[in-house]
Amino acid sequence: MQQQAPHRPAWSAALFSVVVMIACLGASAAPMGAAVTPRVSTVVPASGPPRGGATITIQGSGFTGVERVLFGTIAARSVKVLSPRSIQVLTPAHAAGSVHVKVVTGGGSSPATAQDRYAYVGPPAVTGLAPAIGSTAGGTVVQVTGERFLGVRQVLLGEQPAHSVTVVDSRTLRATAPAAAAGDVDVRITTFSGTSPVVSAGVFRYEDPPAISHLTPAAGPSSGGTEVTITGTGFVGTTAVTFGGIPATWTLTSPATLVATSPASTRAGTVDVQVQAGGLISAAGAAASQFTYDWVGPTITGLDPRQGPMAGGTPITLTGTGFTGVTGVLFGEATASYSVVSDTEISAVTPPGLTPGPVRVQVTTSSGTTPEDAHAVYTYEGGGPAGGNGPLLSYTRGVDSDRDGTFQGGSAEELTTDVFIQNVAEGTAPVMVNPPNGEADITPSFSPDGTKIAWASSATNNGTFDIFVKDLSTGVITNLTNTGAGQFERWPNWSVDGAQIVYSKRTRANNLDIWIMNADGSDQHYVAGQVGPGQTAEDCCASFDLLGGVVFASNRAGNFDVYRYRLEPRSATENPARLTRLTRSTSYEGTPSVEATGTVVYRHGTEQQVYRVDPAQPGAPPMRVPTPGLIRTPSGTPDGRGLVFGWRERPGPPLDIAWAAADGTGLVMLTDTPTLTETDPAWQPAPVSPSD
Repeated sequence: MQQQAPHRPAWSAALFSVVVMIACLGASAAPMGAAVTPRVSTVVPASGPPRGGATITIQGSGFTGVERVLFGTIAARSVKVLSPRSIQVLTPAHAAGSVHVKVVTGGGSSPATAQDRYAYVGPPAVTGLAPAIGSTAGGTVVQVTGERFLGVRQVLLGEQPAHSVTVVDSRTLRATAPAAAAGDVDVRITTFSGTSPVVSAGVFRYEDPPAISHLTPAAGPSSGGTEVTITGTGFVGTTAVTFGGIPATWTLTSPATLVATSPASTRAGTVDVQVQAGGLISAAGAAASQFTYDWVGPTITGLDPRQGPMAGGTPITLTGTGFTGVTGVLFGEATASYSVVSDTEISAVTPPGLTPGPVRVQVTTSSGTTPEDAHAVYTYEGGGPAGGNGPLLSYTRGVDSDRDGTFQGGSAEELTTDVFIQNVAEGTAPVMVNPPNGEADITPSFSPDGTKIAWASSATNNGTFDIFVKDLSTGVITNLTNTGAGQFERWPNWSVDGAQIVYSKRTRANNLDIWIMNADGSDQHYVAGQVGPGQTAEDCCASFDLLGGVVFASNRAGNFDVYRYRLEPRSATENPARLTRLTRSTSYEGTPSVEATGTVVYRHGTEQQVYRVDPAQPGAPPMRVPTPGLIRTPSGTPDGRGLVFGWRERPGPPLDIAWAAADGTGLVMLTDTPTLTETDPAWQPAPVSPSD
């Protein structure tokens, strides 16, 4: 059977169109021209006040032919379609609570989802204060609890704004109370939703702290037991009396009189007597409230040598007074063998050390035990000041003619200062960094890699200062600023990466500003300071912090305090929004230095003691670092384990350089120059030998 070919229709030659309709898998084909149902994917911001009027942006799809936008069932007050995927609206007024945001078009309404919710947030509410009482001097850090602490704009105590407000979460914030007159005030919080109502739980009471006006007597033996009459005000409700932080026994004899018995002290010298009453503490640092301990018993004035191996066995000579009837010699907790040479000298052999680092040396007699003293500290090698630091210590040395512990006494005094570096690890003689020039060379600072040192010098401009840098490997010295007479630059400090140097610059009388330049001296530019007409302030002693800012001292509020300024794009004037006041002094808080841990140490004026504050926790109270003696120009060591500072036991003698652990214990003398003051210490981060 013959097979037939398939039939093919005969087509005339012509042009024609083929239309192919393909339905997407899983979707229905929509008729052309049909409206698309809108969908909402985000609402930003997602909360606002019940009164409405907030501008929000809605993101999604299908925003073509928008008819209205609903918040719950209420239409938005204004609708502006930015694109098929974006709408901007003004929220309508609505009761507090959460609603769905719906977009309505010709294609219908957007379906409700979790992503389209908008929360109408009511005003904040205060439910508690801790503490609810504070000093009229201000400075009390108050923890406020409540609800809806979102977008906090202001915290008021009465009519005055609080300082250093930190929002912990939506139910907790911390604020520092400003100074105010005695009495009750309402704490109110303002957010974008309004101001919290006045409630009894939000009442803060200002009270005058107890104040001491006189001590009788104001001195006594270190053995304690002296009956001291304390006169002053605000003693009702007294809960504690302390002498240098040591609790004393006491009796309240009238609202203005206490009788306390001085506790024993482990060292001689002056301490603050403080009274605590009603949760408030009397001020420290005033001469009227200071008690002097006169030492009774043996004393150590020197050790030779002052360090040795962990194995012990090092012959050592102790010099001092009262070495009659010695019953024991201790190195830390370890007993040493010894022989008494005279009333002023003991020969001993060091016992094995328990751990590397400094230990207190004590001599006990029938009259008592030697006090804490920087001269009575022995260091077991492998710890202590050297720690994880480089071997070099830098400092300023000169004649402190007015014996105030600083080189700020005028050009005649400052012309006698030089910068030195000393290999503390090896105990070698100090080496002068600057050329002998008969001028003032001060405030040295090591670069982060330890290869360079910067300082300020008046060597070139007849009493005005420039910033110099010396390369320790080559000995080359470079003048980075060289601005000439009429201006000066001081207090250089390096950035963490070593790329920049921050310093203070004077361009007009009675004013210092904070400037920054590159490490090679280029790109010198203003950062912060008072530049407006009639504005003057001494902004000085700046250091880079670890949070993208600089920390410095300033007297812009009257007394010197420590401030932090956040570094952002440059501006011709200071931006107040970037400025945080870290301390609130009634005397002097100066020479701040940023530690390796990010905290800031500084000298508190009247006490001449070290205090520490954390820039990451504005509003948190500064903490005292207890150290014996009087302190100037403290700075942290690169390993974060210690502090170095100018030190003296009492007012009058020149300062030497001393080291202490970060908590203030284990004081070690690093220099001992009886006729010259040494201060402004800085420790080298890396092991580099100086060039001659």
